[in-house]
Amino acid sequence: MENPKRTMMRAMEISLTAIILVYLLTAFAFQNSPSHSMPDLLIPVAGRFSGAVFSGLAAGLCICTVSTFTGAVVRQTAVRFKNAGLPKIFHHKWLTALMLLAVNYMVLFLHASGILSFQNIVGIANTMFIGNAVLGLASGFKLIPHIVIRIGIGILLFFTCDYFSVLLRLRYGAVSADYIFMFHSLLL
Repeated sequence: MENPKRTMMRAMEISLTAIILVYLLTAFAFQNSPSHSMPDLLIPVAGRFSGAVFSGLAAGLCICTVSTFTGAVVRQTAVRFKNAGLPKIFHHKWLTALMLLAVNYMVLFLHASGILSFQNIVGIANTMFIGNAVLGLASGFKLIPHIVIRIGIGILLFFTCDYFSVLLRLRYGAVSADYIFMFHSLLL
């Protein structure tokens, strides 16, 4: 890579634009779908197989997400272990992959024993995804110098933080949401 800073900025701009366009087009199509069903969006393309195609796409997306997430976490954790000065055994990617697998099995065990419900697991995952989105948007806001893109990111951050604070207020009451409002006020 000749100019990594320029390449990363360009990749961020392209991916942000693509994500926004796909999100808006999907939301528009969903709103204009007569049955308000995601598989029905594929009927013009897949016909009566739209449910199967949608299921295959969802499964493929899940597999891609898990594999990329696992790879990123394994690489990052191995480097952090190495930088922290831990023994060499912790520098290996296979060990961090086993640790991640152990965490996944622990969550499955907690679910199988009735300690965690499926709704709790999905809620925890959604919270982490929203937090990841907020961090990604905040870093994009700081790194991308274009004013139009910054305005778009600022609007997305505003609505994401608003949505997250409403969820916190509904779930835990007003005190927990005050932290989000503090972050929200830093953006304004």
